[in-house]
Amino acid sequence: MDTNLPPLGDRLLDLLRAHPDGLSEFALIAALDDPAINRESLSDALPLFQTHFLLFHHLYRLQERLQREREGCLDIHCLKIVLRPYSAGNEQLPAQGDPLRDYYLDLDNLETTGKEEVDELLAAFWLRYASHGEREAALKVLGLDGTADFPAIRRRYRELAMRHHPDRGGDTGILQAINGAMAVLARHHRQPD
Repeated sequence: MDTNLPPLGDRLLDLLRAHPDGLSEFALIAALDDPAINRESLSDALPLFQTHFLLFHHLYRLQERLQREREGCLDIHCLKIVLRPYSAGNEQLPAQGDPLRDYYLDLDNLETTGKEEVDELLAAFWLRYASHGEREAALKVLGLDGTADFPAIRRRYRELAMRHHPDRGGDTGILQAINGAMAVLARHHRQPD
């Protein structure tokens, strides 16, 4: 490791200051040009997870430092990391804690996560990602947007099912589409029995 490089938190801060609109995680990793990041190994799940984890660990530590020193507010999201000016109304980190922040600040999570667990995390992510489009399509069938909660979905389903039921002069094909959409949404909003 090059000991002439400033600490990672300082390099992250410099990069974020140079990009006021923020950077994606990928752009941030590429711009860091850190000798600890072996770019050839990033095609494997475990080294990719480890790089991601270390980046977010340092981002959350930087967030705490900026907040404590009242230098700025760091918005951390997997799609974009943005440095914003310090806001007096935002004087401390959330009192109840952020489970994601707590996860990345605990280095035991990095050390205890192996290849099998990373593979399971990735599989679960891709399953959720693929099903997101399915949910949006089902909401569209019911004439709802992504903000609809399950009670609103259930109300809308009942309205449409009554309107399009064949016993009331409705169309069987439309009712089947409505029922199919409701089945998808029920899977996404599993309700306790």
